[in-house]
Amino acid sequence: MRKTMLIVAVMALFAGGVVSCFAQETVSGSITHDDLEREYILYIPDSYDGATPAPLLFNFHGFGSTASEQMFYGDFRPIADRAGFLVVHPQGTLFQGITHWNVGGWTAGSTVDDVGFTEALIDALSSEYNIDAERIYSTGMSNGGFMSFLLACQLSERFAAIASVTGSMTPETYDESNPQHPTPILQIHGTSDSVVPYEGTIWSESIDTVIQYWVDYDNCNPIPTITALPDIDPTDGSTVEHVVYSDGDNGVAVEHFMVVGGDHTWPGSAYGGAGTNYDIDASEEIWSFLSSYDINGLTELPRLLAGPGPAGDNPPLVRLFPLESMAVSEYEFPAYGASSYGVNVSCGDVDGDLRDEILTGAGPGEIYGPHVRGFKYHGNDAEPLTGLNFLAYGTNKYGVNVAAGDLDNDGFDEIITGAGPGAVFGPHVRGWNYDGTGAVTSLAGVSFFAYGTPKWGVNVAAGDLDGDGYDEIVTGAGPGAIYGPHVRGWNVDGGAAAAMGGVSFLAYGTNKFGVNVACGDIDGDGIDEIVTGAGPGAVFGSHVRGWNVDGGTATALANLNLFAWPSSEIRYGAEVFAGADLDGDGRDEIVVGQGPDPEAGTWVKVYQFDGSQAVEWFSLETFGDLGLTRGANAVAGHF
Repeated sequence: MRKTMLIVAVMALFAGGVVSCFAQETVSGSITHDDLEREYILYIPDSYDGATPAPLLFNFHGFGSTASEQMFYGDFRPIADRAGFLVVHPQGTLFQGITHWNVGGWTAGSTVDDVGFTEALIDALSSEYNIDAERIYSTGMSNGGFMSFLLACQLSERFAAIASVTGSMTPETYDESNPQHPTPILQIHGTSDSVVPYEGTIWSESIDTVIQYWVDYDNCNPIPTITALPDIDPTDGSTVEHVVYSDGDNGVAVEHFMVVGGDHTWPGSAYGGAGTNYDIDASEEIWSFLSSYDINGLTELPRLLAGPGPAGDNPPLVRLFPLESMAVSEYEFPAYGASSYGVNVSCGDVDGDLRDEILTGAGPGEIYGPHVRGFKYHGNDAEPLTGLNFLAYGTNKYGVNVAAGDLDNDGFDEIITGAGPGAVFGPHVRGWNYDGTGAVTSLAGVSFFAYGTPKWGVNVAAGDLDGDGYDEIVTGAGPGAIYGPHVRGWNVDGGAAAAMGGVSFLAYGTNKFGVNVACGDIDGDGIDEIVTGAGPGAVFGSHVRGWNVDGGTATALANLNLFAWPSSEIRYGAEVFAGADLDGDGRDEIVVGQGPDPEAGTWVKVYQFDGSQAVEWFSLETFGDLGLTRGANAVAGHF
């Protein structure tokens, strides 16, 4: 193997006003295969240390292009920096004077063995680097997409999943396909592709035919979930529909981003030019999809995360429940030592690795105050996140509420805190940035009082209510006797928080015991809705409602209006969460925990909402074996 090491200290790239900077390692190398010297460019993120096996992504260039061009055009380097995977950009050989990948079809006269070269390159890189053999993926543009499909058909024993942008399958690939395991497939294609027609040609199968082949092979649900995504850039001349065939063998899915009106381009590319869609970022969507799988299928089922309610003798114990066996906790840990009054739980991708981290806020006791902590879950251990360990409001002893959301659209969730229901800090909301390396800093523009100066704290949530890619903050009044169940929305967009005029309403009349809030895309339209749970008074019970903010004004969802438990049983409100798709249908589920009723246990219910009705999916008592009472709060995520 011949290698030339390039230490890229700072590389500034200017394209259409976009500047990208890299301070990582790029390797230009070659191997010999079939008596040909084959070249590649390998990108190694700064986080790679060789101690932990790292995923490997093949990124194949298009017909007539180069490895270097693809590295910039379909750029995964910023994502690799966050998520810790290696990206290899192989270089094709010349066919009739043009660089190519031998996939049949229009390249049928080629004699180059690109499948063999790819396998040899996997072996060569694996001998030099600590590669996770179960997490090798392929993607590519055009001819590179065709190549990715060829690998899924002829070298599937080495690849966990593939994604194609503007590529397809040639008749030869289709006829000779012989995959060895259920294979997750993502296809991104424009309906107005002028190079690889969506309807197919004599040298290319139609996209519908390709999708159907993999849906059948993977044994997916034949009825897809179709979501029209927000038209974030109305000037790009195209829109996107997200088509998902879920529930395949080993948990795999076949997904398709249909770019209606899109041409032969890489969506979201800084070098896209005319016909490029900017409603999605293809690189982000590809890694989000691929990283959910290894060679055995779906790598991580969502988990439920629960903490006990604020009883005086409830420990700050956090439990995780896997979706496949929700009745049994797979792991538990104390978030705050021997304190009492329970613990508030939340989650979010605060370090940009596309996995949720656990966030905790101390309960309203008199020991730990507004203490926020973060943990990374490894399947058998919850490791504290360095530096994510701070007091959000000085030494106030009434706990803290926590949430997470991407307020500045940078791929990292920020932390949002709401003061606990004590008599000191009032409804104070603050935002915090965690850089992933050990520093938490306050967001200067996110520090405000949501409801004047009452002393009963504030509940917080975050979600993209307007489909612009930036999460908004949603607040619910604390359990005081002034503001009632008042819900408000706040627009941040990376700057200072400003009230959303159309999102200010009383969720439950004039009840004076506040309101719990959550955000999630519960109807699968690509825009988050608000979910509310009645506060801990003795009036409204476990009342859950939904609210749509399309158009900027909150309106009640008539079909989401339920009591999780009969009012005669539970009179002290409902904790709510709605930020995770637990069943893979493209819609977030609604998680409801019992409020702090003295007669309540620690039950949690999960509801599926299809837009017309909410149906109870399952329930579990999260801390019943310990005899704990006064409710539970729970969230769900991919940890």
